[in-house]
Amino acid sequence: MGRKWTYCAVYSIIQMQFFRGVWEEIFNAGEDIYAPPNSDVNLTCQTKEEDFLVQMQWSKVTDKTDLIAVYHPQYGLSCPPSHTCESQVASIETLKNVTKWTLYLRNISTTFSGKYECSFTLYPEGIQTKVYNLIVAPREYNLHKNGCP
Repeated sequence: MGRKWTYCAVYSIIQMQFFRGVWEEIFNAGEDIYAPPNSDVNLTCQTKEEDFLVQMQWSKVTDKTDLIAVYHPQYGLSCPPSHTCESQVASIETLKNVTKWTLYLRNISTTFSGKYECSFTLYPEGIQTKVYNLIVAPREYNLHKNGCP
């Protein structure tokens, strides 16, 4: 009886680690987004609301992390003085226990190019992140990059 219980416990731990790794790999997969100058881009990430949501945040990642917006369920939306919430920020949508956090970037230029990170802090799960690599370039560059003649 003791060996069977030990086997089941070890098997369960291995399965939990496997599924946790699969979830993190899917959620953390970076995605390249190509857009021409003067266009609008919406970056969206989502999470299941199975755990307690502590906060959500959008940041631009360069040699340091530049905070764009933070949302806390109790305190609401906050933006640092360097960003205006109205022009760049985000909408929060909750449908059937899935929360979507969308960053709206309007009239973009090449200075918008770079990595954007969305993170959800959940209790007791921890932090989940999604990274987008935004590449702002003329349409000709985008077509050639994607293999079009």
